[in-house]
Amino acid sequence: MSSPRLAYDNAFERVAQLKPKPSAEARLAALTDTRGLAADKFSGLAARLRQLQSQRPLKTIVVTSSGPGEGKSFVAANLAVTLARDGKQKVALVEGDMRQPSFGKMFGFNGLKGLSDYVAGSGLVTDYVYKLPTLPLWVVPAGTSTGSPAELLQTDRLGELVSNDMSYFDWAVIDSPPLMPWSDTSLWSSRTDGTLLVIRKEVTSKKMLQSSVENIPSGKLLGVVLNDVIENGYSRYYGINGNALTPKL
Repeated sequence: MSSPRLAYDNAFERVAQLKPKPSAEARLAALTDTRGLAADKFSGLAARLRQLQSQRPLKTIVVTSSGPGEGKSFVAANLAVTLARDGKQKVALVEGDMRQPSFGKMFGFNGLKGLSDYVAGSGLVTDYVYKLPTLPLWVVPAGTSTGSPAELLQTDRLGELVSNDMSYFDWAVIDSPPLMPWSDTSLWSSRTDGTLLVIRKEVTSKKMLQSSVENIPSGKLLGVVLNDVIENGYSRYYGINGNALTPKL
């Protein structure tokens, strides 16, 4: 007879499957342009994280930024796809930014129940998770609940999601709101193993960077991802610099 935990884990393999339909503007380079420069940079970032994982407990990662427009959701989605692409590790991508969700547009599916519905309601998290058919990647979209994100993130069910439900996966990548002006990121960071801070050239000021670092809980900052730099004639989002990821600033 299988154990309740095994039966629960197996439920993740039976969740609804959704084939992503990203548009050209979605910028899911790790999925649509696997031989491009951006995908290569994300491969380097994933390799650095795997190296850190071999040195310390590291499974749940928050991806955030100082303010809007710095590319945190783009980094979170492409990083999760990249971590899943080798097929050896199970990856969960959680849309923790319930105020400005973007995964529906990025992956090509909208209006799905997800995180907000789970923490505001009842039932198993597997009722709100969707699997990509070609990768060991599960997506938890922001959801449809209209409740206050700050209140939803303080429920016991969020703690269960991180400490219990995410234990099925080798990685859980969480896209959280920007650090300023919201407090949501600190709620995520306090429950997870580490935080990646995304900064963007000519958008993130030195003052914003310093303030952001100070607002991340002590010991939780994994490093910084520099977005939108120019390299070898490429610009825009092709400038992800995985080498900027360091254990400390």
